[in-house]
Amino acid sequence: MTIDDVIAGKRVVVAVGSGGVGKTTAAAAIGLRAAAHGRKVVVCTVDPARRLANSMGLDAMGHEAVRVDPERLAAAGLANTGELWALMLDAQRTLEDLVRRHSADPAVRERLLQNRLFRTLVERMAGTREYMSMEKLWEIDHDGRYDLIVLDTPPTASAVDFLEAPEKMINAWDSPAVEWFLAPFRKAGSFSFRVLSFSTSFVLKQLARFVGTSMLEDIATFLLDLNVLFDGFQNRAREVEQLLKSDRVAFVLVTGADTHTLSEAAYLRERLADARVRLEAYVVNRLNPRFDARPGTGGAADSTALAARFRTLGGAALADLPPDTPDALAETMARNLEQTDVLAAVDRERVEALRRDAGDTPVFAVPQLETDVHDLAALGQLATFLGERVSY
Repeated sequence: MTIDDVIAGKRVVVAVGSGGVGKTTAAAAIGLRAAAHGRKVVVCTVDPARRLANSMGLDAMGHEAVRVDPERLAAAGLANTGELWALMLDAQRTLEDLVRRHSADPAVRERLLQNRLFRTLVERMAGTREYMSMEKLWEIDHDGRYDLIVLDTPPTASAVDFLEAPEKMINAWDSPAVEWFLAPFRKAGSFSFRVLSFSTSFVLKQLARFVGTSMLEDIATFLLDLNVLFDGFQNRAREVEQLLKSDRVAFVLVTGADTHTLSEAAYLRERLADARVRLEAYVVNRLNPRFDARPGTGGAADSTALAARFRTLGGAALADLPPDTPDALAETMARNLEQTDVLAAVDRERVEALRRDAGDTPVFAVPQLETDVHDLAALGQLATFLGERVSY
């Protein structure tokens, strides 16, 4: 089985995993493979790093999807039968688009967009970015322009917060505390403190002494206007939840081979199971490479053979050194490579243990590449390992 078998017939691929494991580049590589098989793919990421755009052959990435130039794909020696698009999720822009699209009243729309709390909601309120990721997923899914959506999830503490974000946001907006705060303004029919009766707003007026009347009026205006859109938010949250739990979606867990990251992956798998989401595959990324797996090494396995190999390869480069230097240098390099092979063997043992624990869930192992994934050629190399039936 390859990653192509995992994503065949899927509408959405969701890459999950803790930070620093190469989840974003793995998501891009999956998108590249799908496009190579003739599908129109969009990769949605939250990673603002410039090198990610470069790895996909793009000068820049933004809120609107841009297509990877087919000529750049061809120049990198990559198949070009489909289309590869990419965008960087922007929570602020997504929320603005939601307000513009779903506010029937122009006055409400303008008040929301100009309210000073609008930007704070996105920047500070827990779960907002994750919720907006789900909104963007809903939007792209209903747009229907793409055959496959590859979603790189936000780097969160548990890596599945985005699954719970819609429910958390709905509960926050629909909470008794919010209703208590808004009730006096609704009763008065105004956002101004001046028209509130003393009996119904005593606590609010005491609070205003500390935070200011203007701030509380802004909060009331913002929440009342936002409630106009609440039903739409709630309906889309339910639709996204149904989509993510359907067989149209493949969740792929990206991890490293170190014990800490594998422990986080095990926890994440349990969280996905608790959320009634099926995990379709693991990608174990950046394994220590075996020396005898590198091209041009001749499969040398012991220090004597490795030292002889280095003396041969050194040639003229080592000729000007003292007579005993080439042997010493070769032996030192040989010992270093032996240690690298020990680390590689440990990684392979951990991958095999994960395979046994994973049962029927396939595990794809990817070695540490010679360089960071900073261009299409390197991304294609990563994608190649995901397409091998015999994993590294």
